[in-house]
Amino acid sequence: YFSANAPSNCTVTEVYIDPCKEAAEGKPCKVRRGVTSNMTIHYTPNFSADTMVGRVFWASQLTDIPFLGMSSEACSSTTCPIAAGQSNVYHAQIPILKKYPVVSKLMST
Repeated sequence: YFSANAPSNCTVTEVYIDPCKEAAEGKPCKVRRGVTSNMTIHYTPNFSADTMVGRVFWASQLTDIPFLGMSSEACSSTTCPIAAGQSNVYHAQIPILKKYPVVSKLMST
């Protein structure tokens, strides 16, 4: 979880969302309920660690809601241990459940 309000623990160099037809036009991605999206983040950590926690949140006007059914154990989605200054990739499949409300923003970063 990369919070805009927290000190940066990583430098994020690239973020990919698939499917995202809108990316070719430089527009925000529109994901559909009932579809699994793939998110890939290229990052360089400013810390070293044996394990890492990763979470994806649904951004709403009141609070950020964690996606249901996603493991927070990030080593299954990135290479562990984490080495400070070494480029790494985090990949997660994000199920967009049909019961999620319709909003204009997929996740907070």
